[in-house]
Amino acid sequence: MHPPVLVLPRLIQHGYILTGPAVGYQRHVGVDSYPLTVANPAELLLAQLRPWNQPNRTAYQTRNPDADKWATQRLAVRHLDAIDQLLTELSETRNVAVYQRHFSSWAADVFAYPQGWNAAGSAQVDMAALEHLENLAEFLRSYVPELKPTGEAELRGYVKLVQSTVEEDQSIPADLRIHLREVVSHLLRCLDEYETVGAFELQKALENLAATVLRTAANSGNKSKWKPTMDGFVWPFAVSVMSALPSAALAQLLPGMS
Repeated sequence: MHPPVLVLPRLIQHGYILTGPAVGYQRHVGVDSYPLTVANPAELLLAQLRPWNQPNRTAYQTRNPDADKWATQRLAVRHLDAIDQLLTELSETRNVAVYQRHFSSWAADVFAYPQGWNAAGSAQVDMAALEHLENLAEFLRSYVPELKPTGEAELRGYVKLVQSTVEEDQSIPADLRIHLREVVSHLLRCLDEYETVGAFELQKALENLAATVLRTAANSGNKSKWKPTMDGFVWPFAVSVMSALPSAALAQLLPGMS
């Protein structure tokens, strides 16, 4: 019987790791692109709401949700959830009341409330709320982890190491091997779709990979084979004093933190 999958604690220092199941979306589903290193949820939501703001059209005409099976709309809701969680956490140490007061306006814009999807002018977005969202996007730059310029390449290189190691180690139980492959695949999707999914999903995927690597190594009949994978773990985010820190599982793999 295999040990249970690690339940990762939310190790937060003025930042937040998004909880909940991870969902991938196609890139460029109606969202303006940002540089790969920039992806906090307020910026990503702002990038969706701006092109949606067309006062002379209906919300349905502007967003055309059926074209992508509502993926863009669902993505906006996920960004709302991330913003809400960030503001809740930050409220313990920072005054974010002005942003919390405007959260309901952002939610109303996302759901086209109260006009509805087909009412004339329902695509119009509250411009005052949009300006506060833009201010929040800038404010969150100090609290949300961002990929280093070399972070994507480093992480993809590490993933290749994990993939080759698990394929070479025939002692790994079949179900655990399948699980690790699924975890790796999800992380790669988060990298591919980073511009729309954002840093929260990628960090959560990396947390999951760390826990799965530890579990897989512990179940290996050839633990020395996993030493390069354990020693070579990378943290692709630029972490400042205020940014989110790695979780306990990551701390076991990051140099100088074990």
